[in-house]
Amino acid sequence: MMQSAYARPLSYHEHDVTQMNVSLLKSELKDMSNDRDVLRDELAKVQSKLDAHKQQTMSSSDATLSDDKQQSSRDYDWLKSQCDWAMNELQSLRTDHQDTVRKCEQAVKEADLHRHNYKMVRDKLEQQQTETLLLKSQYSELLADKQRLQQEVGDLQKLHDEDKREMADLRQKQRQAMNESSFGSSEWIDMFDTAVGKYEAAKQDYDTMRKMYADATSRLSASTSKVELLEEENSRMRAQYDEVVTERNSALKERKVLQQHVTMTIQAANRDKSQLLKELHVIKAERDDAKRKMSKAFAENAQTAKDIGRLRVERDAVVHEYTLVMSERDSVHKEIEQLQDRLSQQKQKLDAREKECEAAVQEADSVRLELTTATRERDVARKQVKELKEKQGSVDSERYREDVMEGLDRVLRDHDLRMDHESCGEGRYDRPAKDSLDLESNRKEMEGLQADLSGTPIPLCSTTIYCFIFLP
Repeated sequence: MMQSAYARPLSYHEHDVTQMNVSLLKSELKDMSNDRDVLRDELAKVQSKLDAHKQQTMSSSDATLSDDKQQSSRDYDWLKSQCDWAMNELQSLRTDHQDTVRKCEQAVKEADLHRHNYKMVRDKLEQQQTETLLLKSQYSELLADKQRLQQEVGDLQKLHDEDKREMADLRQKQRQAMNESSFGSSEWIDMFDTAVGKYEAAKQDYDTMRKMYADATSRLSASTSKVELLEEENSRMRAQYDEVVTERNSALKERKVLQQHVTMTIQAANRDKSQLLKELHVIKAERDDAKRKMSKAFAENAQTAKDIGRLRVERDAVVHEYTLVMSERDSVHKEIEQLQDRLSQQKQKLDAREKECEAAVQEADSVRLELTTATRERDVARKQVKELKEKQGSVDSERYREDVMEGLDRVLRDHDLRMDHESCGEGRYDRPAKDSLDLESNRKEMEGLQADLSGTPIPLCSTTIYCFIFLP
């Protein structure tokens, strides 16, 4: 554990590696921001060129034909779609770059926080290590004092044992002297006095040694209590040291995780950078393609301008012809209005004629009925004429002939009046013509009858019949 506590050069190396990774990440972020600025400048240039091309195409599109206008608008729509796609890609790359920058800033903040925590833990660990060394030195001093006191106690114990032996010897000598004093020798009295003096001196030494022993025991108890306190403090410091070591290990693990996160962030940034470079190459290729197409469009625009000049002359001629045609159209419209007026008048007349024709058709039907009755009367008259020829003489036949002539003249006058009314029928030529033919045949038969009766034919009004046949 002490070896792990004193392994600080590795942590400094890892800290330097982290600092190098952060500086490398910052430099890569700076390169990415520079690439982004370059992309933005290139996109602005392309946008300005597109705007200029848009203005030029808009200024020239007013004079172009519909096909050229559709072609230029199609090219412009394609360029606009490409530009919108590039803008969307740039916006997505910008958002990715912002996310990467935010992640990198967050990683840098977390690295600073962990670095600060690591410094605090390291300072606390160093302080605790110094305190532990101080306590160890104090503990070693106390152990030395304890050993010295124990040695002094041992020495005092030896002196005490020696004093006990001397006291036992003196007592034995005293008993011997007391036993021998019965003989009354002065030498033994002197020996006894010297022994008592020695005893008093030994007693004083014993008292002093006892006091020293008491002092030593008190010092030993104080030293033992201090040692116990130091041991408790040492155990507490050891527990704190273990906690600090666990915190240091957790900080090392977090730093390792942070280093992995930073490396992953750097790798992601490198991948994003490579992807951005690839997309930049693609955008540059599309920009070159757009430049080629724009140059081609400019050439086509120049050719279109020439065609526009030619077409303007043709347009002016067409406009002049159009004005002439429109003036003629106005005159034609006026004539059409006049004709429409006349047509309305003719329609009114036609409606009136149709009504008259309907009436004439009804009258023709009535005339047809009269013709049928006239044919019957004719047949009856033929029979009567034959009978009269056979039975009566010339006087009776002359009177009958006059009556028949009067009746025929009356029938013909009525028929001529009806035919005058039927002369307006335009779509009904067949039935009046047929009726007129029947009437003509009837007239011829009547003339034959007149010739038979008088011997001289009477001319009829053939003009009326022919007018009835050839109605307009």
